[in-house]
Amino acid sequence: MTKQLLISLLVFSSLHAEDISPEELNSIYIEAILFVTVFGLMSVASFFISRRHARQNALKESLKRSQDEIRENSQTTSSDKPNDSSDKTTRVEELSKMLNDGLITDEEFQTLKSVSK
Repeated sequence: MTKQLLISLLVFSSLHAEDISPEELNSIYIEAILFVTVFGLMSVASFFISRRHARQNALKESLKRSQDEIRENSQTTSSDKPNDSSDKTTRVEELSKMLNDGLITDEEFQTLKSVSK
């Protein structure tokens, strides 16, 4: 299929008018196919690398928000202490879900869990 597309392009090009030998024409086909293959592979690799970086940035932002929430919760007044136990439980559940989803490592989980207590 790619060869048929390239043949149709060569018909309209000056290369066809120069009476290229079949060996040279075959070499041009191979180079063109390799170029398209390399370009496609680079596009796919770029897509996956971009997704990985997006996940890492989302994780960093989530951890930053979590740390900000923990700091805010630690600055609460003593009248808010009865609600703290349910907030802590909810926070630990959120952290364990993040750990299970692979968003944080076990070390980060332990650190965030100890800070939230």
